[in-house]
Amino acid sequence: TSTATSTAGQVVNGVRVVEISAGNFFYSASEIRVKAGEPTKIVLKVKQGFHDLVSDTLSVRTGQVGAGEFTSASFTPATIGTYEFYCSVGSHKAMGMVGKIIVE
Repeated sequence: TSTATSTAGQVVNGVRVVEISAGNFFYSASEIRVKAGEPTKIVLKVKQGFHDLVSDTLSVRTGQVGAGEFTSASFTPATIGTYEFYCSVGSHKAMGMVGKIIVE
């Protein structure tokens, strides 16, 4: 289960930077909130296990990394809406490693 409901990160040099951590089998937030047209960077920090963060609709895909490592993906969401993100490693998505990217 997620330890937080939502995260919006902070803006650094014009880029919204959202940090989210992952463990077995959860993300630290079930929602990531961003603004349409705003350059965004998601930083995934893995606390335990081996994970990634993927959103097919938004064409977001971090690398797959293990415990103690981090990876990131940058994108600029164009369309307001709610989009799924998930861990593509093994059956992690089926085990509940899913969340929503909300573009406002």
